[in-house]
Amino acid sequence: ERAAEGKGAEGTAFSPWSTVLRTTGRATPVCSSAGAGAALYCAVAGTGTARIDPANGRVLWSDRNTSLRNASAPIVSGGVVLSAGPDGKLRAYDPVKGVPVRETGVSASPGSAFPAGSTLLVVADGGAVTALDGASGVERWKRPLTGHTRPDFGLYDEASGLAYAFEHSANGTSTLVTAVDAASGRAAWQRRLDGVL
Repeated sequence: ERAAEGKGAEGTAFSPWSTVLRTTGRATPVCSSAGAGAALYCAVAGTGTARIDPANGRVLWSDRNTSLRNASAPIVSGGVVLSAGPDGKLRAYDPVKGVPVRETGVSASPGSAFPAGSTLLVVADGGAVTALDGASGVERWKRPLTGHTRPDFGLYDEASGLAYAFEHSANGTSTLVTAVDAASGRAAWQRRLDGVL
């Protein structure tokens, strides 16, 4: 659907759009913008994974998967689009054609995967971090992060190669932050900061 044209911040014309991805049910799409061409990738529980042209809302490709129950936003790592499958595996798609190229089993919820350049960081339910090659799915390293029970990753700095893990204390008074070299898994530094960050 298209609405009336308007002007963007830089004076260029734009046309607001909406695209229906859901084929059944009431699930809300979860989307992320990443990769070449600032593509918009979406996953919908009960429907599957799709690539949308952010300029006009046209669906460029979709992989229908009605058994997908818990959708998480697709990510791009190693030149492929990764989306959680219903079987706990990460499905890798060719970003242009939308063709599945491989599946990788992970020891955690596929939604816990974090892209760090060409490396994919996956945190297992027990807290161990596994680094996978984004393109092939091959394990690069696996280890727990000292001081963490079950960390999350929130930022990757491409220039330094560091991914930043964080975990809030049980009482909410502090946050443990660890800078991890995504290529090797070594901690560059670790700090406990006051408050919930």
